[in-house]
Amino acid sequence: MTPLKLLLRRLGVGLVLLGLAWLAWRTHRSGHYWGDDFTLYLRQAASLVGGSSVADVIADNAYMIEHSYRTDFSPPVYPWGWPLILAIPVRLVGLDVDRLKLVSLVLFVVMLLAFYLYSVERAGAWRAVAGVLVIGTSPIYIDWTELLHSELPYMVFAFGGLIAIDRSRGRWASSWWRGAGTGALAAAAFSVRREGLALVVAIGVAILADRVLADKETRWRALTPFGAFAAVVLLLQIVLPSTLVPRYPENSLMNIVRFGTTIARRIGEIFGFDLPTIGWAVVVLGFVGWTLALWSDWRKHAPTVAYLLPVMAVGGSFFIPSGRYFSTAVPLLILGLLMIPALLAGERRVELGVLSVVVVLVIAPFIWLNTGKALAEAERADRLSALVNEGPYRSDAIEMFEAVRDETATEAVIGFFKARAMTLYTDRRSVQVKEADPLNPGSQFDLLVLRTDEVPEELRAEIDDDYEVTWFNQTFELLTPKP
Repeated sequence: MTPLKLLLRRLGVGLVLLGLAWLAWRTHRSGHYWGDDFTLYLRQAASLVGGSSVADVIADNAYMIEHSYRTDFSPPVYPWGWPLILAIPVRLVGLDVDRLKLVSLVLFVVMLLAFYLYSVERAGAWRAVAGVLVIGTSPIYIDWTELLHSELPYMVFAFGGLIAIDRSRGRWASSWWRGAGTGALAAAAFSVRREGLALVVAIGVAILADRVLADKETRWRALTPFGAFAAVVLLLQIVLPSTLVPRYPENSLMNIVRFGTTIARRIGEIFGFDLPTIGWAVVVLGFVGWTLALWSDWRKHAPTVAYLLPVMAVGGSFFIPSGRYFSTAVPLLILGLLMIPALLAGERRVELGVLSVVVVLVIAPFIWLNTGKALAEAERADRLSALVNEGPYRSDAIEMFEAVRDETATEAVIGFFKARAMTLYTDRRSVQVKEADPLNPGSQFDLLVLRTDEVPEELRAEIDDDYEVTWFNQTFELLTPKP
């Protein structure tokens, strides 16, 4: 390829990425939804730059889990990878989520670029761009740019790790730093989401495929990535301890069968259509592509499949079927689909141009329709620009948090339906209560905070008998136990 063509290609990819970033940013509204995973991430990040101490964050969250009506809504503490990324932005802008969303947007663009770099050598330039457009216009991925969740940083490190494995083929024994860097990227992914451990499996398969162990003089370098992975993880565990392997009793591989249709529907939602048939088609065609890839050059593609299979298994085994657990798996399935034309053409079974046109006809409607949905969401965001998203940044919630701080001592325990949010915004220990049954006997608290319109009518009399309202606004009421 001539330098001019390479420059034009890079400019084209850059314009596509900027366009997708603009599209995602246009859909944003002020505030953040109530889902309070992000509040624990923020509290962990703040503890690194002058907020509560790390020990206090861990202790408060452990107390919350032990005394709440259920114990599986949160780990004792999240892995520290995402809080480490957020720490400096939190130091600069505090808890201003509207500006912190810029971090998610930047990660979105970097993730798309990493996916393109990984895909271009396998599927070709324009098909790799088509994959970027499928992912970049997906309602799910665009929605993540408005949230402070861990999927986007995880995808950046996961794709970065896969690129490093790819570019280390045949070079594992040439220098120790290449293996060390690959292992460090795997550790970074693992330190954001624990399914990043699958990258270690991929590294092992890549080393075996390259026959690195056959050379006695250099085989020791094959251990470098694993040593770097272990060193980074161990260092983080010493400085910032977290749960290495979270355990949820209801997780099981049988959930893949139990929730199969729901999982397929969640994968379909990533494509913008709430249809399990779309999800099944993506899974089947994706694995067809990777099977052809293994047939064509198993040494090149086996590491990716060795990563993809465990990630799919972990995502499917979770007791709550959700598309977020397939964050890197689905783009790799898309890549498998996009590789089919080149792989079949390489086997001279069909003309490349014919099958490429078929693939375009399959994915183009998704890109077109999802772009339309994103533009419609951007128009909606413009119409509702004066309204803050329902969540802890609306004025009624801000008033409520101020009232909690004013009416309670620092050692008080608050009962609330989003306990981690309550702790972040009031600096009070909190326990999780069920909105439909806030008086659950397993929880003890000094103050109960309810959303007025969520209180079941049949419990209203019982609540009034045992509690008195000490403060309220149009949405929330604070209740203290009667003597």
